[in-house]
Amino acid sequence: MPGEGRVTVCWRLLFMMGGNMSRRTDFLHVEDAFSLRRLDEPEISPDGRCVAFTVGGFYKPEDARRGSRLWLISDGTASGLTQGPGTDGMPRWSPIPAADRPIGGMSGDLAFVSDRSDPDRGVLLPYILKSTGGEARPVEGIRGKVEDMHWLPDGRRLLLLVEEPETEEEGQCRKDKRDWILFEREERSKRLWLADVETGEANPVSPEGLHIWEFGLSCNGERVVVLCSDRPQQWAWYRARLEVFSLADCPEDGAVDAAKMQSLFVPPPDMQLAAPTWCPNDERVAFLSCTCSDPGIVTGDVWVAGIDAGDPVKVVGERPISVNWLEWDSSAELLVSGYEEGLLCLARVVLHPDGEATYDRLWRDAVSAVGSRARFSRTARGDQLVMMLESTQEAGEVWLADLDEKGVSWSRLTSINREASEWTLGELETLHWVAPDGLKIQGLLVKPPDYEAGKRYPLVVNVHGGPTALHSYRFHAVPFAWAQLMAVRGCCVLLPNPRGSSGWGTEFSNANVGDLGGGDFADVMAGVDHCVDIGVADPERMGIGGGSYGGYLTAWAITQTDRFRAAVMVAGIVNLLSFHGTTNIPYYTQQFYAGDPYRDPIFAERSPMTHVDRVETPTLILHGEKDPCCQVGQAMEFYRALDGRVPVEMVIYPREGHGIRERQHLEHFLGTMLNWFDTHLLDQE
Repeated sequence: MPGEGRVTVCWRLLFMMGGNMSRRTDFLHVEDAFSLRRLDEPEISPDGRCVAFTVGGFYKPEDARRGSRLWLISDGTASGLTQGPGTDGMPRWSPIPAADRPIGGMSGDLAFVSDRSDPDRGVLLPYILKSTGGEARPVEGIRGKVEDMHWLPDGRRLLLLVEEPETEEEGQCRKDKRDWILFEREERSKRLWLADVETGEANPVSPEGLHIWEFGLSCNGERVVVLCSDRPQQWAWYRARLEVFSLADCPEDGAVDAAKMQSLFVPPPDMQLAAPTWCPNDERVAFLSCTCSDPGIVTGDVWVAGIDAGDPVKVVGERPISVNWLEWDSSAELLVSGYEEGLLCLARVVLHPDGEATYDRLWRDAVSAVGSRARFSRTARGDQLVMMLESTQEAGEVWLADLDEKGVSWSRLTSINREASEWTLGELETLHWVAPDGLKIQGLLVKPPDYEAGKRYPLVVNVHGGPTALHSYRFHAVPFAWAQLMAVRGCCVLLPNPRGSSGWGTEFSNANVGDLGGGDFADVMAGVDHCVDIGVADPERMGIGGGSYGGYLTAWAITQTDRFRAAVMVAGIVNLLSFHGTTNIPYYTQQFYAGDPYRDPIFAERSPMTHVDRVETPTLILHGEKDPCCQVGQAMEFYRALDGRVPVEMVIYPREGHGIRERQHLEHFLGTMLNWFDTHLLDQE
């Protein structure tokens, strides 16, 4: 919210992100959500004169040749930069500026990834767009899918994280149908490669067999810190460690010897790491850590480790902030972004010689970063940054922040989703309530557009996934955030942030460890009671739904109470023992239930299947056929137990994993879910 901390916010931000605008008089339709474009990966050039970003859809295109494209903002104008075919992404500006930049042109060479050579195969390979113009040309020598990349300071070489490609022998076996799978022995490792963009020479530089999850390149381009594990399976991420090596130790055409890797930090089992980042003098590395449920969403405390000095030190850990992006300002200062008490924020962390740290909030507001991380990109001087922002009333766009001694001022750079500003949406209200044990809980309430105070409405509770995630002040009118789509049908939608959510610091996010289905469920039900007590919810017409962890808590809820008249479980968990045995993240259950699934009774006690005979709620089950995390067997078990007991339907979406991506599937998913709540809540008036 404006005014907190040391903040200067331009009126344009307040107007565009939260002010009153001329809107359509007709209500939002499902097809409207598919008309929006998903903007992502904003990257500002070192001189601040250009911004590259991606524009795509919220769904997987039917034609693989029509994926996301790169766009360029130059001299105040945003326009398409690439034309495909295939998917383009991951823009990275060269650190060397262009000698002669034309008006509207690029201020330096731009690296990016694309599968244009074979869109149907979908392997993202590196390309270079020269500032002098011409067609993008491939970076030779890289055959596997690129997961991340950084320029070296010389502007001539790229360090790339590459998934090992299929070998000729493996390809032939697949063609010959000799393609049996050796369980948990055939996942592909990811290695670091160094590529010369001019000569086409490329070589692996990290040891064979060492799986790299993330990496950070030192400011002088000489050393690399890696988040790594000895196995490539998804579960190995929960035990990943930090190691450092020097590029100078790599043979001319090969990888560094594993014996020359320096161990930086081996965390305890309940501590997951992310975003290792070097300070400017290359003597320290900062990183993020928390007890986290899923790779890619670590958001928690900031830690700093000296390369040659003892154990790492936690420097931001006592405040209600969950940091999920960071960069160094100087060798003693960090600029961080994340969520503080549920609000998106920017802050500066100053490290003092005595080991203490000062936290200085620069800005926070009821808006959200697009994506799982509040990622920003800064100029070489550090006085400007870009982020992809959205709010409850505005879809995601590219925003520019100017940083100076007075604070932060924002301006919007794009209006690609301007049509969304005309939609009639429901008001979002922030609620606070107290859990049975006294813990303060926050949640968001989305109301119907024609909401009338004093009238009770059907209530749908949407439980977020993770659980290390949060319901933020995002645009809840896209295929993956459907609260507004439910609200326009005449419902209020409660978006609770129970204990275990990110956004309030690690003490809060760790409060559910060993107790999933306990305190968190009580928090949600206390939020439901609060909605009834303040006269918003009709206690006779309430439903609940959610995906992944939200799917688990949905299934758990209807085995513990008969208060809900409808439930929608998406990619849920119902049997913790069979989930542990079939998931690609078995450490998840051990970590969040703090025990051994084959010995400790909590795994049976907190499994919805144990109490399935209590269910009286009509239930819709939606699941992806190829979900590696929550296997489709979880859905089948629940359906089999409920069939004949309560009204139940189950839909399995072919080819889909842990999340629905194909457009026709998404349309069916949304329509089926909304109609289920319509039938069991709205039609019961």
